[in-house]
Order: sequence, then structure tokens, then C-alpha cells
Amino acid sequence: SPFKKIQFPLRHRADWSEMDVRQYWLQNHGPIIRRHAPQSGIVRYLQVHRLNHSLNESLQSALGFTVPVYLGHAEVWSGASAASPEERRVASQAAVDDESKFIDFPASTLFVGVEEPLL
Repeated sequence: SPFKKIQFPLRHRADWSEMDVRQYWLQNHGPIIRRHAPQSGIVRYLQVHRLNHSLNESLQSALGFTVPVYLGHAEVWSGASAASPEERRVASQAAVDDESKFIDFPASTLFVGVEEPLL
């Protein structure tokens, strides 16, 4: 595939309420990604917000999970961009600068992956 898919499970900073960070992530950060997408080579961006549902706790307990839950994760499909390296750098920096306002980077993670459809 010509695209890289980045998965970004994230936890929010402790100085933000969960409700406030969810709203900010969707209403403020999403538009920043959209605005800089052409320069960044981003062709698709999804936010997956964890539901506060009793099933989460039941499954985590049944499987013995001890890692704190994530707020959700972002999915980023990135490909080629006609932008200059400087334009790409500026676009990337805008995203990271904004993310640093609400994401607990040391408690989060990310990885580049490939989809293997099975169904």
C-alpha cells in the first residue's frame, strides 16, 4: 500500500477532565489536522473515542488487564505530499504543539501498522 497507517492510542493529561479533553480533541484538534492534512500527506484521519460502558471493565477484568485504559485512539493514513520538507515540518509541528496541550505523551503510544483484512 502507498499509505502508512499510524495508530495512536492516547491518554489525556491529568490536568484535563475526560469530558473537556474529548470535546477539545474533537472540536479543536480535529480541525487542526484537517487544515494541515494536504501538507502532511494525511489522506484520512479518524478519532475513536472510548465509550464509558460497563462492558469495558468486564472484559478488562476477565482478561486480567492491568494497564490503565486509553481515552481512545487516532488513526492516521499518511501518504505522499507535494509539500516542501519545510511545509511538512510546519504542519507536523502544529499537530504536535496542539497535542501537547491535552495528551499525556509518556502514558500514550503509537505505531505504524498495516491492515490485514480477515472478514
